[in-house]
Amino acid sequence: MEKNDFDKVFCFINGIPHYIEKPEKLLINYLREDCKLAGTKLGCGEGGCGACTVWIWTVHPVSQQLDCYTINACLVTLAMVDACYIVTVEGIGSRKDELHPIQRLLVQHNGSQCGYCTPGILMSMFGFLEKNKFSKQVLDIEEIESCFDGNLCRCTGYRSIFDAFRSYVQAKETFCIKESISIPEDALQHIFLERRRKLRVWISQQQPHCNKSMYLSETTASPYNSFDRFPIFVRPTNLQETIYYKRLYPDAKFVVGNSEIGIDIKMKQKRWNCFILLNDVQELLHIDDTKSNGWSIGAAVSLSKLLDRIQQLKENQFQFRTLYMLRNQLQRFAGTQIRNVACLGGNIATASPISDINPLLAATNAKLRWISCKHGTYSEANAKDFFVGYRSTLLKEDDLLVDVLIPLTKRNEYVFAYKVSRRVDDDIAIVSAGMRFTCSIISQQSPNDSMLVDTRMNKKIVLEDVSLVYGGMADRTKNAQQTEMVLCGSVLESCSLLSFCRNTLDKDFALKEDSPGGMIEFRRTLACSLLLRSFHRLERLLCNEQIQDSCDELDHSTFSSHATQIFQQLNDEGNGTCHLGRTVPHQSAILQCCGEAQYVDDIPSSSDTLYCAFILSSVPHANILSIDCSEAYNQCPGIKKIFLSQDVPGTNQFAIANNVEDEEVFCSGHVTAVGQIIGMVVADTREHALLGRRMVKVDYERLPAILTIEEARQQQSFEHCCGRKRKWWTFPPHFIEQGNVEEEFHRTDLLQIRGNVKIGAQEHFYLETHGCLAIPGENDELVIYVSTQSPSKTQMVIAHVLGLPSHKVVCKTKRIGGGFGGKETRNIFISCAVAVAAHTLKKPIRIYLDREDDMVMTGHRHPFFGDYRVAFDRLGKIHAVETLLFANIGNSLDLSMAVLDRALFHSENVYHIPNIRIVGRLCWTHTISNTAFRGFGGPQGMAIAETWIHHVASALMMNPETVRSLNMYGVGENSLTTPYGMKLLGYSGWECWQSVMESSDFWKRKQTVNEYNANHRYRKRGIAAVPTKFGISFTNKTYNQAGVLIHVYLDGSVLVSHGGVEMN
Repeated sequence: MEKNDFDKVFCFINGIPHYIEKPEKLLINYLREDCKLAGTKLGCGEGGCGACTVWIWTVHPVSQQLDCYTINACLVTLAMVDACYIVTVEGIGSRKDELHPIQRLLVQHNGSQCGYCTPGILMSMFGFLEKNKFSKQVLDIEEIESCFDGNLCRCTGYRSIFDAFRSYVQAKETFCIKESISIPEDALQHIFLERRRKLRVWISQQQPHCNKSMYLSETTASPYNSFDRFPIFVRPTNLQETIYYKRLYPDAKFVVGNSEIGIDIKMKQKRWNCFILLNDVQELLHIDDTKSNGWSIGAAVSLSKLLDRIQQLKENQFQFRTLYMLRNQLQRFAGTQIRNVACLGGNIATASPISDINPLLAATNAKLRWISCKHGTYSEANAKDFFVGYRSTLLKEDDLLVDVLIPLTKRNEYVFAYKVSRRVDDDIAIVSAGMRFTCSIISQQSPNDSMLVDTRMNKKIVLEDVSLVYGGMADRTKNAQQTEMVLCGSVLESCSLLSFCRNTLDKDFALKEDSPGGMIEFRRTLACSLLLRSFHRLERLLCNEQIQDSCDELDHSTFSSHATQIFQQLNDEGNGTCHLGRTVPHQSAILQCCGEAQYVDDIPSSSDTLYCAFILSSVPHANILSIDCSEAYNQCPGIKKIFLSQDVPGTNQFAIANNVEDEEVFCSGHVTAVGQIIGMVVADTREHALLGRRMVKVDYERLPAILTIEEARQQQSFEHCCGRKRKWWTFPPHFIEQGNVEEEFHRTDLLQIRGNVKIGAQEHFYLETHGCLAIPGENDELVIYVSTQSPSKTQMVIAHVLGLPSHKVVCKTKRIGGGFGGKETRNIFISCAVAVAAHTLKKPIRIYLDREDDMVMTGHRHPFFGDYRVAFDRLGKIHAVETLLFANIGNSLDLSMAVLDRALFHSENVYHIPNIRIVGRLCWTHTISNTAFRGFGGPQGMAIAETWIHHVASALMMNPETVRSLNMYGVGENSLTTPYGMKLLGYSGWECWQSVMESSDFWKRKQTVNEYNANHRYRKRGIAAVPTKFGISFTNKTYNQAGVLIHVYLDGSVLVSHGGVEMN
């Protein structure tokens, strides 16, 4: 390293030193674009999926100890990794060199399918192993599983991944492990510590479009007088330097983990021209547990550092009750990679109304201390007084939060913290709460007293002081003042107190019906139930029951996941050369585990490649009055062309199915959904394309919109294209009918039920978003690299749109990073738009959608609504069913007719119903077109069937499994012919059902569940067995064929060319 070379970011990447002049660039972009390390994948861009995980090695500026951890490369700027040694998946092992044992084991255990998430998962495991490599303790299986809490996998279900890493931990000594990385620790420790203890200021060479003079007013006061490059990144080492630069740049933004600001920059297009990084400010990095009144925690301390420190405490120490609860909340806060960089002060200052941590701090009278950078004076306040409005605190623009004092608890003080979310881990809260109770125990004189009496200890519990603070119940973290007043001085008696608290909580939190977040009644119920949990907890604790302070009956206890896979075991006849019936590693598994498997966005760009970004509609139904592109052309650099509907060389309309040309490449004037493509900006860089699209102004004439199935039914928006100017496509309702349904419903000896079920949309969330690269050739030829499940359909439509014969368009798909049906057709309009640009400009054009654009543009699993009525006898035998199915197809037909048909074919599931009528209707709405999804309508049909099975069981007070068994195909006199006339030849469904029920010991386990539920008032368990059927072919028999071209070469090698796609 050159001496005094502090004007550039310095880091190592896989052992190679890098001097970087673009501190604002995201690490993931630098790795992929500049370093050509494509193994680090972009999944969500928000730190939620872990596909971009890399490992960091550095030196802590205060303790001077080596510090290693994993991070999300999609959120971290290069300025944040100065003085760091970075390792990507390419750096731990490769095909050319030697695989790391965890890479090899993941291959052997079939832990990679689509492979897009695999590098990130491997890096999380690698980081965990490196962090614990000097630990003398045996690695805990639960700890191993928890290190993946920031990684998502849409394919494997995680079982095979966990099996691979379990096997490594259990047999670690048997591996001959080469050093996957070789770090000159002694030399780098000195270099990194020197840098982290020295002020650094970086100014980007990429100059934004802004007025320079506004940043030059105080340049003479600065030791750095070269301000010709922007934005500015300052990395101070103490508060004095921090205050100095905040005064110099009053609008500067404080940054530690970038987990919040990075999202604001990306999602809300917020811009700051100076960032002050607090990662090395020594006064903000302490954890002082020596104070008699509590723990003092620096505002820039990472959540992982704080969590590790709390983990070292002994259990059941009354003075640490608040810290135990903080630990529980931190363990469910985001994922490991986020906790490694996010800090306590940032979480507090962000002032989220659904914060996991702030209600606990407010309830326990934590003190917050901050300094005014303008005046240099300190201020402090209790946490409960700190939050004054939505995302608003007592901090002024020039204030900096310095530390947090968390008080120790007294012996008679009890603290509880809660978080209710859709998922247990890595999810935002619906409602969170922090509760503190100061209690006293008074001897009970009369056992007949109406107050709470412990018959063993003969005492009552008085609540001397109460603090109840909630998140998710107001526009800020807020305490329930009226409820606190009711409880203070009261005797703890759960049922009677709760009746008072229901009313006072409603007054404390007057949620309106249109409150952000919705679910108003559910949130009100949660607020009451969390308080009841605390009452129940207090009763158990103070009645000397043997439970720990840090958990209760309703908490999610840690556990190691377990699953069983059963398959036919074959003898190794033929010396193992036959793979039929055996588990064989994925052909690309080694490539995927080394980060060498190439996806569309991994294909290197040529020097003349252009980038595009879509202009999307922001309203669901409207006529376009005007599109103004002048600002983009005049003020945005690098714009080559903005494409609109009139720029399509062939035809702007095309069909996906049923010869219905209701799809458009670019909207021709009539908007029918939010997220519809209006135009496309093509520029020299992706950043310029995105900037240009924000400058395009679209003026709308808004029209009434139909958004739900209920609205579609009300307005009869069924078989015609509702709200369109073209209405010549009509489709009659589809139906299946067998027997005499009406006659059965008129029988007086049968029971009847009616009901309905609503099934919502579901996002595909393939880890790799839609991407496309179009390369023009000679004589109007075009090669398209695209992430699609249907390359042949994509080729055909592109040729149609361009007005070219199909042989001039070649569509290539090597692999896709997950599809699940979402890339069967909804890539086509994207590919068409990119192809139009490449064909017109005669330049390579590429796009890779941001996650938010992908989710807005590409549709979901079809929402369904089912109305049903059922006639059945008292033994549980079903005689007749009538079901009406309504599918929300969105703004185009796509594959919806086939999806509806498949739902009809699955609407009786595996049950023989002698008299059945199923009618299906398509509902056109002003939402983006819904599309194929795993099961292709089958899950919706079966879910509705299982709903009426449960309804029948409930009406008869029978087990649902008993009702299922009575009505299955082939049981007793039940026919083996479906309502649509298919004979079930070789059907083994009943035998399969019996085998599963017996091998799983279902009925014994169900009895155990019932006994558990009878003995537990609040926490309940459940178990169910549900059979399913799944058709394995196309209903259009023409589609059940395929062709391949096989090349056998002189050396004996074989090349198979086909139109199939490796997908999940």
